[in-house]
Order: sequence, then structure tokens, then C-alpha cells
Amino acid sequence: MNIEQQLLVAHSRANGMLVANYASKNPKHIDLLIQLAKQEVVYQQRASQALAYAVEHLKFNLSTKQLNSIVALLKDENLHDAVHRGVLKVLDLQKSFPEESESFLFDYCITQILNPQRAIAIRAFSVPIAYKVVLKYPDLKNELIQILESLSPMEGPGINFRKKHYLALLKK
Repeated sequence: MNIEQQLLVAHSRANGMLVANYASKNPKHIDLLIQLAKQEVVYQQRASQALAYAVEHLKFNLSTKQLNSIVALLKDENLHDAVHRGVLKVLDLQKSFPEESESFLFDYCITQILNPQRAIAIRAFSVPIAYKVVLKYPDLKNELIQILESLSPMEGPGINFRKKHYLALLKK
């Protein structure tokens, strides 16, 4: 399969899963999806979707190098929201993050949570990632509690659910 050509066939769950299934059999194909997530918007959306499917549904285990590469995607604000959403979804499925990325991830997630102009999904997916960093660095716990408590109840269901859920976990 030519992954680049296949991604152009359709933007659908079926095509994303087809690419994910093929890519998950070879780490080099996963690397290609990560690289394509930096290309034109059509590739950004579809490659990040396939990458998320590979990790979420096919249980592909990303290497530390691959994790660092996808974290680096978050640093590019010019990428489509689909890339940020897909990366956050992938990171949410990880038990831990590369140590060198933890500080950036916490800062990034806090910035997203507090930014009302950001897409709700990006803000919502940022909460569990910030929480996972707090589990390793409990000194950050009060900061995350204050940030979650400062969110308006009018934020929307995705954020309100995570706010309630993670505040309960943080206050145990």
C-alpha cells in the first residue's frame, strides 16, 4: 500500500482504519504518518486520524522516539486542529510520557484548557494529560485544581465532564 495515495482516497473512518491497520504492522509506516501530519492540511487531518486509530484501536505501542515526535507536533500552532486533537488522544492512551516532554506537555495542556478560543475537544483532551503529569509531580496538583475550578460551568459537556471527573480524582 502507498500510504500517501491511500490517505487521499477518502476522509472516512473506514479509510483511516485501513491505513492504520497497514501502518501498525511496521514502525516505519507509523513514522511516515507522523511526518505526513506536518504536510498539507489534507494529510494533516487524515494521517493524524490513522495514527490515532493505530494506537487506540490496534494497540500500536509507540517508541519513545515516536512519542517525542508527536509531542513536537503540538509545538506547531500552524497545524490543523485535527493534528493537535489526534496527538492529545494518542497521548491520553499512554501510561507515561518521555521525561523530557513532561514540562512542555503540562504547560501546553494548561494553556489549552484555559483558552476559550481553542476547540472544545483539544481543551477537553488536555485535562487527562495534565492530570497524568500531576501524578508524577504532585507539586503541580494545586495548580491544576485551581485551573479546573476556574472553568465556567458553561464550557460544554466535554470539558465539564472532565472537570468534574478529574477534580474528584485530584481531591482524593
